[in-house]
Amino acid sequence: MILKVKKNHVVECLLCGRALVSQKTKSFTLRYIIGFLSFALPQQIEFYLHEDFGMAFLIGFLHALTAFGLVSLYLYANTKFILGRHPVFDYQKFIFLAALTLFVLLVAAFLEIFVSFSR
Repeated sequence: MILKVKKNHVVECLLCGRALVSQKTKSFTLRYIIGFLSFALPQQIEFYLHEDFGMAFLIGFLHALTAFGLVSLYLYANTKFILGRHPVFDYQKFIFLAALTLFVLLVAAFLEIFVSFSR
């Protein structure tokens, strides 16, 4: 799955193993706002209606996961690649950074919700 691809970024094809270089990319700067709103709005509405923190967090998380998939699909569909001879993409570093980013975002979202509801 492609999360963010810069112009002239190198990705290794999982099928043939050749290097692919991105030529046409879409700048999608609203992805951060969409990500936040897709979690915060459903979560706040659910908590307001039912006052169940666990269910509200789960609904917000599922909406955020859906938005993440749709944004990734949009970026993947609008990125054009050509064959290149650049160094191979480091998947271990990418997976580690993606996991770290997801962990930090989930902790930040949990703390934001915990602080906003601890009145």
